[in-house]
Amino acid sequence: MKIAAVSLVKDECDIIELFVRINLRIVDHLFIIDNGSSDATLQIICNIRDEGLPVTLMHDSSIDFQQDTIVTDALNRIALLGEFDWFVCLDADEFISGNRDDFCQELESVCREHYARLRWKTFIPLSSDYFSFDNPIWQNFHSRIRETKQYFKVAIPASLVLSSRVSMGNHYLVDLSGKKRPFVILGTTIDHVPVRSSAQIVSKAILGSHTFSLKLNRRDNEGFHWDFMAAIARENSYSLNISQLQEIAFTYSQAECEDFCREVDKSVRIGCEDDRMMYKELSTINLCARLDNSLQQLCGTLGQKAAVCYDVRQLNDEIGALRAELDEKNSEIQSVYATIAGKFIRFCKALKR
Repeated sequence: MKIAAVSLVKDECDIIELFVRINLRIVDHLFIIDNGSSDATLQIICNIRDEGLPVTLMHDSSIDFQQDTIVTDALNRIALLGEFDWFVCLDADEFISGNRDDFCQELESVCREHYARLRWKTFIPLSSDYFSFDNPIWQNFHSRIRETKQYFKVAIPASLVLSSRVSMGNHYLVDLSGKKRPFVILGTTIDHVPVRSSAQIVSKAILGSHTFSLKLNRRDNEGFHWDFMAAIARENSYSLNISQLQEIAFTYSQAECEDFCREVDKSVRIGCEDDRMMYKELSTINLCARLDNSLQQLCGTLGQKAAVCYDVRQLNDEIGALRAELDEKNSEIQSVYATIAGKFIRFCKALKR
């Protein structure tokens, strides 16, 4: 069995290296789509790829975060290669748990015409100083003892890729008519590390909230957690302590009215103790650079749309002028017709006399 993972990432320099190294113990190849990172995410991916690890880097420049469309299109292109049996959709802060043999055995047991769903297991930071650890993922995080609301990520057999679409967030699979496909829930989980440091989650929340506000087809409550976290960041002058980071992690993607579980399982870790970041010097988060890059992308997009709007207005003006000219010609033609009709009637009357 050959398994590929497909990931859409942006500004993940603090975790992308461990994401690649740990997940490649389970999957055979990682296809990473970069959505215009401004930090060292691209450099780290290229460095890892140059080590000889099976990583393919792809690019997407869209600004309004149509994740479902981007990932679905990438899956279709990769599936046409005919090299992989299964595809797992992952974000850069997600890690397939367990070992490859058990995962493959579970995938092999999935019945025909079904896809697989893997439970999300969210991890909580123990310290706000993410970069003080040699292996921050292993040393600095414990999992929530349970998920207040359970989310899932998808694993898709190659036979279903071309006739399906993934949902926003990669949480479920639908056919081309929009009908949800049947699935099997696996024992293998997705370990999720969404909150790692103040700089990371503040920049992610603020920019994520603005990005979703630009999405034209945004559904009700879609991306609500970005707006919620952005509000917390603003209320605390864009700097969060460990208690605030833990509270965001405990409540991450959970509706505000739900009874949150605030207990951790200290026996569960991600990866192994020997995991290290080889490119730690590239993993620093620069808030100003992220903001500047996002503004550049936004201004570029707005400039393009303004140019299109100007062209449309100019075209509408030209169409209006042509319509006025056509109306004038029609009036002249109607006048000629009336003149000819009047002369014809007088001619007929003259004949009768």
